[in-house]
Amino acid sequence: KTNGCLFMSRRSLRSGVDAASASISTKATESTQWRNYRNPKTGHGYAAEDANALYDRLHGRKVFKTGATNESDGPDRIVDGVRVQTKFCKDAASTIHTSFNKHTGMYRYNGQVLEVPKDQYEAAVKLMAQKIREGKVEGVTDPAQASKMVKAAPYTYEQSVRMTKAGNLDSIKYDVMNQAGASLKSGGISAVTAFVDAKMHGTSTATALKSSAKQGARTAGKTMVTGVATQQILRTGAGRTVSAAAQKGIGK
Repeated sequence: KTNGCLFMSRRSLRSGVDAASASISTKATESTQWRNYRNPKTGHGYAAEDANALYDRLHGRKVFKTGATNESDGPDRIVDGVRVQTKFCKDAASTIHTSFNKHTGMYRYNGQVLEVPKDQYEAAVKLMAQKIREGKVEGVTDPAQASKMVKAAPYTYEQSVRMTKAGNLDSIKYDVMNQAGASLKSGGISAVTAFVDAKMHGTSTATALKSSAKQGARTAGKTMVTGVATQQILRTGAGRTVSAAAQKGIGK
């Protein structure tokens, strides 16, 4: 306490900022479905849902993820009011086939745009047009509507598979994009906190701004590195085992 004012120690202040940064980074990680990535048959589909939704957000679209509710034949997300169903199978035929009811043969996702791997788009449109000709899409009779019913995702099937695994360019790029928001937030908190602290200790505004900018950049960089490293580790068997053990311990 100095001159009637109570100051928090700078060590405590940095610890508080680090804790806040870790919390923000963890929230970014938990916004994904990483626990499902390990499934060898469906993991890439969850990765595609996460990556496509993030891509939309980064391009200024309003995204509401709904797939986690597991509603039967419900959309995976709503983008600017458009209901989107993501299907990522090994080839276009499989992607389209799984979009139709195996008993009735009818399209399962009425009112939803079908999002398919970028490299399967053209083939998927042709297959959807054929389904329309066969009367398998309720309320749609014009095959030309297939191009509006099918949407090309920003990623290919192979990219979605690589996103489920650690140590490759596609998964690292996705993790960097996912942690970008967390890094900016933590960097901003750190910069503002450092500026206020500097001013409370009598530092000039110019010097305080300079030091706070450096501190914000350091915190943002640290959050990015640790966040990406964490997401990469969680893709490995050892990482998931440690995470499960930690969660079990916390529960107890």
